[in-house]
Amino acid sequence: MAAPVRRLNPVGKRIYAAGSLYWASYIAIWRRDGLWTNYQGDYDFNGQLVEPVISAVAPGWERAFTRRLARIMKTLTQEAFKVLRKFHKAASPRAQSTDLHTARLDILTEQLNIYEQLLKQHGDVAIENINTKQKDINREFKVPVEEA
Repeated sequence: MAAPVRRLNPVGKRIYAAGSLYWASYIAIWRRDGLWTNYQGDYDFNGQLVEPVISAVAPGWERAFTRRLARIMKTLTQEAFKVLRKFHKAASPRAQSTDLHTARLDILTEQLNIYEQLLKQHGDVAIENINTKQKDINREFKVPVEEA
């Protein structure tokens, strides 16, 4: 391995080849749990170590949670409402045959539309909660790297 190129910066300190640091800088970074700042800038070695993992995991993670799971939740709410409508359709003639007042049946029909909106809202809230949680979990990848 070739030795790093050394030259002096305007302050008179040595500058090493791009990406390299003086050995004492590595020790300082290790003592400060992967975080360190000097005249060249900020160093976050934990972030640099976890970056390849996130790059490999992120596309599948995003595809699973933001696209597929959202589609599954929407399908779930649609299917749940279909079951509710089917039940209502089957129960309506039976209710009419037992002399249930048509006003009560009309109220149930109106409530059916309300339940459709509620199911849709609950599905949207569930998708939002899942997206929030997956983002939180995604941020937690860095913690084990810092601890290790």
